[in-house]
Amino acid sequence: MSLAAERTGIGRNTVYLRRKVDPSFALGWRNAVEMAAEALRDAAITHALDGDIRLLMFLLRAVRPEVYGRRVPKLSRTGPGHRRRSDTANNSAQF
Repeated sequence: MSLAAERTGIGRNTVYLRRKVDPSFALGWRNAVEMAAEALRDAAITHALDGDIRLLMFLLRAVRPEVYGRRVPKLSRTGPGHRRRSDTANNSAQF
């Protein structure tokens, strides 16, 4: 949005303030962001077919982390790698 504000001669802060106070402007903002995300996705598909996977995944994770973000498995607090505080204290005394 900073580039769009700059190109129109409107201050960046003015645009963000307008979004806060004008629901219609905020809706247009969300629509513009969605359109940009879709265009980015389309470009990503094109570039992916050309083999530039790393850059594309970075960009996709930035705009759609809920879809393209890294999924890290949750560690179990009771699984085999879990130590109780007392176990840790006893083991540290051995070093």
